[in-house]
Amino acid sequence: MKQAAVGFRVHSGWSALVTVCLENDVPRVVSRERVHLVETFIYKFRQPYHTAGRMPLEKARAFVEGSLSEAKRLAGSALRSTQKELGNKGYELARGALLLASGKALPGLESILLSHALIHTADGEHFREALRQMENISVKRCGTLVQIAAWRLLVSGTGSCWSAASRRFERSETNSCDD
Repeated sequence: MKQAAVGFRVHSGWSALVTVCLENDVPRVVSRERVHLVETFIYKFRQPYHTAGRMPLEKARAFVEGSLSEAKRLAGSALRSTQKELGNKGYELARGALLLASGKALPGLESILLSHALIHTADGEHFREALRQMENISVKRCGTLVQIAAWRLLVSGTGSCWSAASRRFERSETNSCDD
């Protein structure tokens, strides 16, 4: 089987899921889709910390935990479906990457709900955490990356063709990936 890699970029209540492979040392997109990480795609669920901010603390905690469980389930289901489709096309999902934001650790829920800026940060981190915690997922090598350096995981350690893609990418990029 040919190898493929998957990457996720999280948004409010959804994630882009893109799979790529190499053909003749050239990266090629195999599939891309928009994966909903909430059942009901409305503001209340796409912005769980904003919603929780209008609730008593214990109700807020339960709401956020329920939203995280739902997002993990939906993300896992989408990735399993992608793995099956790739298998039908002769690909094995061998690598994965989740793009991160700043990577700063968040305080506890009570502190988050007291700061509108932290609420925004927590809403984004919430869905990235769901992807980190997906259950029953089998990808040989996964990682999380700060956004600008994402290509490094996709091209590292998978053989000469992935190394060639890395060299090709480095020659063609215009911005530094060391941010």
